[in-house]
Amino acid sequence: MQDFFKETNLREKLQEQCDDLSREVDNLQSERTKLKKQLADTEATLSEKDDAIAAAAKSTDTDQGAHDTLVEEMEKKFSKETKELEDQGKKLQEEKLAAQVKEAEERKHAAELQQVLNQLSEDLEKQSAEWDAEKKILAEQKAQIESLTVQVASLTEERDTLKRDIDEVTQQLKDTQGSLEALQSKQLEVEQKHTDELASRDEKISELSQSIEDLQTKVLTAEQNHTDALAEASRSLESKSSESSKVVEELQEKMKSLLQQHTDELRTKDEAIESHVQAAQELRELTEQLQERADQAAADLENERNAHAEAIRENVAEIQRSSDEASQGKDAEITRHLEAIDGLQEQIKSLQQGESNSAQIAAELNTQMEELKQSHADALQVKTSEVDELMKQLDAINDQLAGDAAERERLKEESDGLRKTIQTLEEVSRRESEQHSTLITTLQMELEEARKKAQADLDAAQERARQDLLTLGQDHDAEIESLRADLEGDAKKRIEELQASYDSSVADKKAALEGHEKALAEKSEALQAANEELAALKASSGDASQSLKDALAKHKQLEDEKAAIEEARGISQNLLVDLQARFDTLIEEKSAAEEAHTTSQKLIADLQARHDSLLEERTTAEDAHSRAIEALKEDSDAISKQLLGELQIKYDVLLDEKRSLEGANENELDNLKSQRDALSAQVSELEKTHGGVVAEYQAAQEIHARAMESQRAEVEQQYSTLLDALQSELASAEQAKKSAIQEKQAAIEELVALKKDINANEESSNANIADLTAKYESLLAEKATLDREHEAAVALLKDDMKAEQEKVTSEMQAQCEDLKTKLAETDKEHSDAIALLREELKDGHSHDLATTQKALEDLQKTHNDLLEQKASIERAHEDAITELMVGMEANQTNAVQQLQKKYDALSAELQDTKTMHATELEAAKLGGTAHEALLQDLKSQHDHLASQAASDAESHAVDVQRFQGTIRKLEAEHRQAAEATKAAEDQIEQMKVDVVKKHLARVEPLERENEALRDKVERLQSILAAGDRVARAAATMGEKREINTLAEEDEDEEQATSGTQSSQQSLPPREVMGTVSCPKDDRRHIC
Repeated sequence: MQDFFKETNLREKLQEQCDDLSREVDNLQSERTKLKKQLADTEATLSEKDDAIAAAAKSTDTDQGAHDTLVEEMEKKFSKETKELEDQGKKLQEEKLAAQVKEAEERKHAAELQQVLNQLSEDLEKQSAEWDAEKKILAEQKAQIESLTVQVASLTEERDTLKRDIDEVTQQLKDTQGSLEALQSKQLEVEQKHTDELASRDEKISELSQSIEDLQTKVLTAEQNHTDALAEASRSLESKSSESSKVVEELQEKMKSLLQQHTDELRTKDEAIESHVQAAQELRELTEQLQERADQAAADLENERNAHAEAIRENVAEIQRSSDEASQGKDAEITRHLEAIDGLQEQIKSLQQGESNSAQIAAELNTQMEELKQSHADALQVKTSEVDELMKQLDAINDQLAGDAAERERLKEESDGLRKTIQTLEEVSRRESEQHSTLITTLQMELEEARKKAQADLDAAQERARQDLLTLGQDHDAEIESLRADLEGDAKKRIEELQASYDSSVADKKAALEGHEKALAEKSEALQAANEELAALKASSGDASQSLKDALAKHKQLEDEKAAIEEARGISQNLLVDLQARFDTLIEEKSAAEEAHTTSQKLIADLQARHDSLLEERTTAEDAHSRAIEALKEDSDAISKQLLGELQIKYDVLLDEKRSLEGANENELDNLKSQRDALSAQVSELEKTHGGVVAEYQAAQEIHARAMESQRAEVEQQYSTLLDALQSELASAEQAKKSAIQEKQAAIEELVALKKDINANEESSNANIADLTAKYESLLAEKATLDREHEAAVALLKDDMKAEQEKVTSEMQAQCEDLKTKLAETDKEHSDAIALLREELKDGHSHDLATTQKALEDLQKTHNDLLEQKASIERAHEDAITELMVGMEANQTNAVQQLQKKYDALSAELQDTKTMHATELEAAKLGGTAHEALLQDLKSQHDHLASQAASDAESHAVDVQRFQGTIRKLEAEHRQAAEATKAAEDQIEQMKVDVVKKHLARVEPLERENEALRDKVERLQSILAAGDRVARAAATMGEKREINTLAEEDEDEEQATSGTQSSQQSLPPREVMGTVSCPKDDRRHIC
């Protein structure tokens, strides 16, 4: 609603300006009607004078054959010159029509350029819509993240339960090891009893105990190996978790790089749009500069024309002074007084012709006023178009907000995808729990088998101990028999010693047997305790068997999950093959794009060659034109020299006649002096009146300047209010965006906090690969769109350059045509002045010949000056065209270079994405091979628990990577939204600057038009002053008759009264005062 009020206020102000301009046009039309009335009055007075002179001329007809023949020859020559000038005017008219056709084509190209700018604005609106959709999705992602945290907490609880189950299994293994140790101690006690009963076989019993100790060491080593295996499994889990964390970090870095590339691409797109806008702005500034140059050239021409008119005035004044000086020696003029009457008739005819010229000037003023009115209407139309552009830009901002809403919807869809992935993670965790149960059952089965094996080994060891004891007893008996034989073979001396030793040994043996019996009793008691413990262990083994069954079920579930993982790995390998095929197709597309780029460069080179050839043709045409102008100058110089020679001959003849008439003119000298004094008095009065008119004109000019300043101040105040309103709206929009950014920041912080506790499964790797493929396909689509945009930009730039070139050339051609027409008008005015002088030659005879010759010389000089001015104008026109072509070529080369840089940057980014994709494929392949090797190791070691932990760690890493990717996406979207707001602010600031510049650009041409009108008014005043001087000359020649008839006096009195009444009734506008002075001066001189 606020925008609507602003638009209505602007329209009302523009309507007020239009009304002011229409009032000015009405004032000009009223002044024009007044001029027409005054011209009618002057024509009536001149017709009355013609009638009086014709009546007087009937009585005084003399023979002037020689003089008439001379005048006819001069008229023939001047008629030839006028025909040539008319032919040149026709040619200039044809060129003007061609320039108008070119101007129409340039307008068409300008419309196309406006269409392209509208397309760019639509693209910007689409991007803003996408940003709004992303902002909308952020709020939904926040809720999804909270649900994800709850699910992650549940997964961590399940993991803790699994760990507790594993601890229980290890505790059961420790219990079984304690039971084995108890059994071994009981076995030692039984062996000790056997050694007490069999004292002779103590050494073999010790060997048996040594063998039992060896078995114990083996059992301990087996237990140590089992604990080492568990430690290695834990270390492998830790190493795998560290490797998975490294992989996660690498993937995070890759995601960061991808996000950075995406932001860089968006930044390059924004830079391309800004470069297009800047190029359009530069073209506008260039056109404005060219327009200013053209206006400056026109102003310079007007100044030169004013100076030339002033020079003509001075020449006419010199001619008048010379005529006054020559009149002193014209004493014989009294006898030729009747011939002067005929001269007055011709002068009156020339005055009538001057009045017709003044009518033509009035018609020109009318056309100029119409052009001014048209220019004011164009300025109003331009201002309305600027208002429409502002409204379009505001609509673009609204569309951008709508695009942000669409982007929020897209983020909502992504959150739905995350919810689906969470469901898949739940299913994977359920499968993992089932696999864990199967693993526990397998462990229970293995434990039962180990227990059975240990029992079999114990029975075998006991059987071997019995056999060893039997063999030891037999060996001991044999040794005793051998000792007896040795003792019997010895000397009788030692029998007693042996008997004594035998007695002592028998006593020792009895004591040993008693000790062995005690040991055997203790071992039997220990064996009974061991049997009781075995019974308790059997009871506990029933519970363990139940837990083993549960573990077997979980183990089966883990095997099923392993099969599912194998299937997923096959699918991922198929996806990798598809990605490789797509990569090859993309390489082929890149080569095709490069070929298209080379062809476009060739086309640009061909266009440049054509442009150079056209420039050469243009230079040749301009050279031919300059040569033709030089030839015309030479012809005119030759003709002028010939005319001067003929005039010199005639001057000599007339000088002889003057000398013969000097005696007759001496009597007339006193009368002429008195008349000269009267004329000087009249001139002083006219100067006073002219000073008053100039003062009034300056006052009117100051009033107009004050009105323009007030109008400019009002417009600036209106724009300032508009800018303040826009700034307030921007501040509110920025506040809303800051609040949205703070909400995004809070969501990002929550995601960072949740990042440390997330666990996932191996199936999410498929989702990651799918995300990578989607991103890769999106990058390919963006690359294709960028290539299309590049080609479209190149074509658009070519069309824009052509349009600007044709437009500027047509404008310069039109200006040249205007200058030529103005020069033709000045030539026509000079020809009219020459005709007037010719008539004065007919009337003045010999005493006016010197003045006319001097006037002809002055006119010849002015003609030469005008030719030089024309040549200088053409040179300036050529220089301006060359500067324009150079500037356009520079702009075209700069634009092509910028497009080339952008294309190189895009190709480099595409190459980087391809290399990154290749590295990711290789990393995925390496990860697959490592996963296969890990599965083979787990199969060889039958360590299902370690494989499960590794899969848990990998899934956790994938989930962490995915959530970190989503976090980075949100951060990138936040940065994009901030950049979009900043770009919108910059765009609005640029719009403000453009509005002010356009306003100033529209005000300055109006001021220049006012200055041009002032110059034209001064030019008309100079023309009217020349008419006044001619009238005064005619009046002086008419006063020489001294025929004071009653009819003539009555006519003079009537004319004087009518002239005074018309002068009193006329208002003092800018153009009117000069036109009124003509009949007033005539009346004074005739009186």
